[in-house]
Amino acid sequence: MGRFSKKERVHFLEIANGSLMEVMCQLEAALLLGYISQQQFDEQELHISENVKMLVGLRKNLEDKIVT
Repeated sequence: MGRFSKKERVHFLEIANGSLMEVMCQLEAALLLGYISQQQFDEQELHISENVKMLVGLRKNLEDKIVT
């Protein structure tokens, strides 16, 4: 979070969220190709979901501070 402005931080969080979605796509491909089990997929999906929730909360908090 070495960004200077709140807008830059929000942008950084958008990029981080996009990266998590890319990882999710790669996990889906790995599952379909048989590289990982359904259990492994489910565990990682849970971690990604938790991280997305945290990013969304942080982003909303920063956006609220930008507006006010």
